[in-house]
Amino acid sequence: MNGVWNKAIALSRLVSSVRRRHVLSLPIYITNRCTSRCKTCNIWRVKEKEDLDRDIIKDLLSDGEVGDDVEFIITGGDFLLHPDCGEIISLFKGKNLRVFSNGILTDELVSLVKGEGVRYVSISLDGKPETNKYIRGVDTFSNVEKIVKEIKKFSSIEIEYTISKWNTKEDLEYVLDFTKSHNIGLSVGYFSFVEYFDIEREVLELYDISDIFTSDYYSLYSLWANGRLNLPCLSIYVRPVIKPNGDIELCEAREVKLGNLYRRSFGEIWRDKNTACIIRSSVGCNGCWLNCQRKLDLAVTYIPRKLGIIK
Repeated sequence: MNGVWNKAIALSRLVSSVRRRHVLSLPIYITNRCTSRCKTCNIWRVKEKEDLDRDIIKDLLSDGEVGDDVEFIITGGDFLLHPDCGEIISLFKGKNLRVFSNGILTDELVSLVKGEGVRYVSISLDGKPETNKYIRGVDTFSNVEKIVKEIKKFSSIEIEYTISKWNTKEDLEYVLDFTKSHNIGLSVGYFSFVEYFDIEREVLELYDISDIFTSDYYSLYSLWANGRLNLPCLSIYVRPVIKPNGDIELCEAREVKLGNLYRRSFGEIWRDKNTACIIRSSVGCNGCWLNCQRKLDLAVTYIPRKLGIIK
């Protein structure tokens, strides 16, 4: 009974945050420099390199619209390639911070996590060693294993697995066994078109894993992929994205610019009438199945979906 009550409270708070446009999660792409050569992302091909200024991030953290309950996500590119990476991570001490790594700069990541006390670390692993190398362009499996062993006593680790046309259900099962053997977390998401990653848009249905994971995100994927689920995008009310050039964008999937932090503060941009208008007009997008966006949408719409209001 307590579990149900706690879920009800969490859902109520989530709905309240959406109504108030209260930021809950803030992914920050601090650089577009990268060490990978991924098939799922072409950011490494970009010749013009951009690094978000440390002072911009410092100002962001003192902004009134960025509360103590915000989950900060530092990513890239390879965030470790930012010239001021260490100083930037230091700014987040005492904050709810997660860093995303491709596992290539092993020693640098281990040193940073231990030295700065980073609480949450996500590491990419897209299948068996040979599959992961094919997708990532670099053989990182032994690196990932080393990182896990080095920092699991200091941080909560989550492996990030992306379901794509380049891996199989067997790859997922391999990674699942890997996480179980090391007693660490696993986050599995479906590959979706992301404008920033500059990958050719493809419409194809990827393999089903609802027999392994039972959440709505997995069981409803096929309906969405076949155009039979129209799910409102509500995560855009609580989860904007910051890019290396200072742009604040609507979401992870689309490069819809709300403003730029080199010209205006986060609060000014977020509370601007134009931002509110863009968000309202984008609720019906339904254009991606990114787990970072859609799991929140599924949570907020749980009751309307069960009542048949949303189909």
